[in-house]
Amino acid sequence: MSASRRHYERAFEAMLRRAHMPYVLVDDAKRAILEPGARLGVIDPGGHERRLKSFDAVVYGPRRHALVEVKGRRVDLRKGGAGRRESWATMDDVRSLSIW
Repeated sequence: MSASRRHYERAFEAMLRRAHMPYVLVDDAKRAILEPGARLGVIDPGGHERRLKSFDAVVYGPRRHALVEVKGRRVDLRKGGAGRRESWATMDDVRSLSIW
């Protein structure tokens, strides 16, 4: 577990460890195979290069595997606060995960 990760990424990794779920952190894997400063991208049907956002982890389940993007947002839970938990995934997240 890298100390440079955000608190919510560390919490997610700790949860996976407690549940004995096999996983790979993508940032660690990327660092092992890509040169520093290298970008991930794909060529779209129009021939333009598009940046491909990477996800945070691959989690291996007994029957299915999941590509996971961990989002960390603050939620106002005080009395009278919104407390909403709408989706925080962006269209860029959705497009990139679909390509993967």
